[in-house]
Amino acid sequence: MKSFLVAVLLVQIAGILSLDYYDVLLYDYSSKSGENAKDIMHHNLENIHSLLETTKKLDIVVFPEYGLTSINITKENVAEFAIEVPFAEAQPYGDNFDSDYLNRLSVIAKEKIINLVVNVLEKDTKSGKYYNTNLFFSNEGQLIYRYRKINLSEWEKRFLTAGTELGIFKFPKIDIKFATLIGEDILHYNPAIDSIAERDVTNVIHTSAMQSVLPFMGSLPLFSGFAKKYGLNLLTSSYNNPRTGRGGSGMFYPEGNHFKHISTGPSTTPLLRTVRNLNVKVPEKVCDSKVNPRSLETVNGTVSRGLVGGKPSLDKYEYIADIEKNQNLYKLTKIVEGVNNVTVCTNDICCKIDVDLQKTSPTDAVYVAAAYYNKNTDLYGCGFLSCADNNLSNCGQRIDDAEKLTFKDVTISAKNKYTKINAYNIPVAMLSNYLDFDHYTYCVDETNGIVMKSDVAKDVIVYGFIGHITSGASILTSNIFLLTLIFAYLYKLF
Repeated sequence: MKSFLVAVLLVQIAGILSLDYYDVLLYDYSSKSGENAKDIMHHNLENIHSLLETTKKLDIVVFPEYGLTSINITKENVAEFAIEVPFAEAQPYGDNFDSDYLNRLSVIAKEKIINLVVNVLEKDTKSGKYYNTNLFFSNEGQLIYRYRKINLSEWEKRFLTAGTELGIFKFPKIDIKFATLIGEDILHYNPAIDSIAERDVTNVIHTSAMQSVLPFMGSLPLFSGFAKKYGLNLLTSSYNNPRTGRGGSGMFYPEGNHFKHISTGPSTTPLLRTVRNLNVKVPEKVCDSKVNPRSLETVNGTVSRGLVGGKPSLDKYEYIADIEKNQNLYKLTKIVEGVNNVTVCTNDICCKIDVDLQKTSPTDAVYVAAAYYNKNTDLYGCGFLSCADNNLSNCGQRIDDAEKLTFKDVTISAKNKYTKINAYNIPVAMLSNYLDFDHYTYCVDETNGIVMKSDVAKDVIVYGFIGHITSGASILTSNIFLLTLIFAYLYKLF
């Protein structure tokens, strides 16, 4: 506790010294679960108050998606967990609510002098529809903003309605524009990139209860890759439930040196950091840039930098193995020991993998070049993946022998109609201990498409990128086409 108080003091001093910095406290949070909605929410509110007992005057405190309610939500019980949030055109909304839960959160924010971000299930006062909503309280206890999740998970679509408006706002007395995302929003052009592009947003608050789905959607590598690709600060507070593959929080920066945590037990971990505000986005790498050469020892030595709470216990984190369930969505080609130049395609997705693979010890492990496309989600991916043996259905999962293989001169590239500059894609690289690997360059240009390079790597189980078919360009083109038809019709009509 003493060390945490010292950290709070140092963060506050740093914030005073420069307006170019702000302090953030994120929680990798383990929610109480059960069947009684009132008991669960009351317990979590008391827990939030207890966790913040020694906290005061921090700029921003963030709790995760479903942190107040737990993930045990169904169509039958959603009404028991939902809160009516008063809406007013003139913000702030105020600090005197009909809801005891909102009043309590307002009091916590005011007493602790913090800008507080909490995720709730919201019942719309007019339509009666239910939303997954982030609420933002000022350090004076006023509810200043709310954002409704746009991209619901398949599970959420059973009982929630998708939001429609982008989340962009400022906290009072912090002259920084923030965007906000919830869970799967980070996988979609709208709102992830629509909130960022041409809006001078370089700081994103992300509350998440996403499950890690390997190979391409492990939490820490996905969040790290998002910050790197789009040149911004990503502040992610995750719901901690390792047995369902949930967890992984941190402050992720475009140039690495993240401050992060992934837990393998049902615990709550605070992550406190002073974050440098980015006045402008860090520009993307050009595709002829070279990776700064580093020795394998140096690369391995930086993997755990900024890791809070030590390396995770590998046997207690249950991710979803997608290839095992949906091998038909992947085209896999084995990579042999030595120099490889492999192209693998599925549908319109073609991936080129150039890599020099070396085994340092005997092992049954193999690696494959992979192309992935899921027409139901419009997600696609390219990469090379680990497999425990020649049974390709277990590819893309964590293996113990990954440390026995070394890669040199790794390049993954893809060029097609989905890899244009304004398309949505994120680099993803994961080590066998679930941590992110960020010793690579990643770029997109009209000549080369997507290019991802690393000079050396070891203990890697996933190295590649994931993208979304729908891009800003395609949406814009479709809208222009639709407007053209409408105007043509009106012209004939009148």
